[in-house]
Amino acid sequence: MYRFCFVLTLCVYGVLGMLEDFDDWQYDTGRPSTNNQGGDSKCKKDLLLIVDTSYSVGENDFNANVKPFLKNLVTASSLNVGPDGTQIGLMLFASKDKTGVKLNIGQKKDARELGKYMTNLNWNTVKGDRTRTELALEKALQIFSKDSPKNHRQEIADVVVLITDGKPQGKSNSIALTKQYAKDLKDKGVLLVTAGVGPNSKKTEFKNLLKKLATSPDYFLQAEFDNMKAILNTLVARSCTKPGECICKSEIISSPIFVRPGQSKAVARWPNPEFDCATGGEVVVESTKVQPSVSSPHAFSPGKHVINYTYNLKGGISVKCPVTITVIGQLCRGKAFNSVTQVCCCGTIHPRRTGFACCGPDYYNTSSKQCCSNANLVSRTERCPGN
Repeated sequence: MYRFCFVLTLCVYGVLGMLEDFDDWQYDTGRPSTNNQGGDSKCKKDLLLIVDTSYSVGENDFNANVKPFLKNLVTASSLNVGPDGTQIGLMLFASKDKTGVKLNIGQKKDARELGKYMTNLNWNTVKGDRTRTELALEKALQIFSKDSPKNHRQEIADVVVLITDGKPQGKSNSIALTKQYAKDLKDKGVLLVTAGVGPNSKKTEFKNLLKKLATSPDYFLQAEFDNMKAILNTLVARSCTKPGECICKSEIISSPIFVRPGQSKAVARWPNPEFDCATGGEVVVESTKVQPSVSSPHAFSPGKHVINYTYNLKGGISVKCPVTITVIGQLCRGKAFNSVTQVCCCGTIHPRRTGFACCGPDYYNTSSKQCCSNANLVSRTERCPGN
């Protein structure tokens, strides 16, 4: 009898335990997403956000667009906010009395806590009637008083991200001072990224000014208030990338893809991952290597599959972008089955029925038969062999 119990446990539960059980069977194979919640980015910066809160931004756009954008920015996993990753400070600027640091770099090291802080910003306490960009950059020079990276953390590079909706104003020499302080920051080795938002972002004079303020034109971005998310990934990438470097824009990670009952694999589809470079010139891809050598669509067995795309660029730069596919299936001798409506008996799939049980590969009626040692089925009126 003990031998029977061992055989039954091995056949029924050993196979099932290979993969996780499901409460609800799903048949949709799904599609990979670009939401990298794994947070395994290597971005590590001391980053100061400088955000315009002048009257021209307006309460509606501030609440509906700017605050959600800031929350999404600081919680983006590719920015890698954390005690050992990127640490963020926040400065808001408008008129002189409304220009100042709200959060010191590293004061809040948790991404969710930072996101909550951005959501709770109150327009009535931060709005002002001027755009004193020069005051904000002057204060940034005080925060980054030494050459990068010797300021907040001695070995972590310094970054300033300036988000504004209009040209500097408040003094007759505001623009000249803004240019000078931006130059001083860049001379210290601080990476300066600029983003023009709102209707003014399309004005040639404003765009040209922000391009000159930035470390290079590649570090200037623009967007309408109601579509600021369009620059989110690029802004993160620019903040994390030194001039001349390239990074993967976002890791592609699939949602779980389920194997259909009766099959051993599931088909996954994914886009080719994209990379982002801050070279200041044309990027030429000389060759692309995919390891393992597969292309979308492709059938995968249950498990986690990582596909590495390596882009070899002109100039000797290589960029590796991973695609992670997760396939889940409850298998019975290599075939998926629905544990709600089916049962696996030592590699054989049967429809699940009340009052039935496994005996080796057989599924029998317990009211009329019994399972003996070595998975022998006999009538309940008979004795098991050897008894």
